[in-house]
Amino acid sequence: MEILKLKNYEIEVPGMGVKLDRFNFALSRGDICSVSADFPDAAMVFLKSIVTLITPTSGAFMFNEKSYDLTNYKTLLPCKRQIGYISSETALVSNRTIRENLMLKRYYYENRLDIDLNKWALELCEIFNMTDKLDIKPIYLSSMDNYFAVAIRELVNSPKILVLDRPEDFIAHTKFDSFIDIIKDVIQHGLPIVFYSNWEEINDTFPNKRVSIKGSKLTLDNNLEKHYDV
Repeated sequence: MEILKLKNYEIEVPGMGVKLDRFNFALSRGDICSVSADFPDAAMVFLKSIVTLITPTSGAFMFNEKSYDLTNYKTLLPCKRQIGYISSETALVSNRTIRENLMLKRYYYENRLDIDLNKWALELCEIFNMTDKLDIKPIYLSSMDNYFAVAIRELVNSPKILVLDRPEDFIAHTKFDSFIDIIKDVIQHGLPIVFYSNWEEINDTFPNKRVSIKGSKLTLDNNLEKHYDV
């Protein structure tokens, strides 16, 4: 079953000088899609269309076979909360601690405050050296720590799709191997991933499909040879 589908999509963002002619794109369980583009802004626009941050000039956005009105935030919210987006542009809630930022979704949907971070969240905090910083607000931490916290938050929120925008911009070189191990883990659980990166290792290893953007033309290759068994 297709989890996400962009049907007959056309996108134009004049302020960024990006225009994408009509295309179709779909993601199913187990899909790992890399994105390449002549210009980074075109790749960013494509990723943002997946996470519903950019509205197309025409086309239908479908999630779990249901069509959504991207102009209606309230009806779109159940869909948005199932899409993880790890990017240097993604922010934390500044007046909440890191722990609270990681827990906000659960507080809301479980309607209780007497809960704490689960085992997966604590493991990720340990990997990214965030365990001793959980009760500190983002403003008092480094930019890198804030990026780590965003990555942890998006991963522990149990997304149905994960979108990564240039993880090399915010994953320290010393954490590269750990990040690759995390990606392997979520791939093994069948989580669909779309990513744009200059890291050759993940570009050459993980994808089983690739989106290529040249000018305003988007093409899709669904038959990549995988070099990593999941």
